[in-house]
Amino acid sequence: MPPDNELMRLAFDWTVRLNQAAAYDSFYLALAEALRCELWTADQHLYDAVGQPWVRWVGSQ
Repeated sequence: MPPDNELMRLAFDWTVRLNQAAAYDSFYLALAEALRCELWTADQHLYDAVGQPWVRWVGSQ
């Protein structure tokens, strides 16, 4: 899915919220948020930092 202006804005918001230098994780978060779906990650640091119920950590199963 190519990013549009709204997705880029959401990703930027996540980048700022998480105080990140790079935005690649933020694009995954923004896309999941826009699609209203769960985001599963193997990155426990990201999972802990986001703190949203729709972000799941693969290690919790």
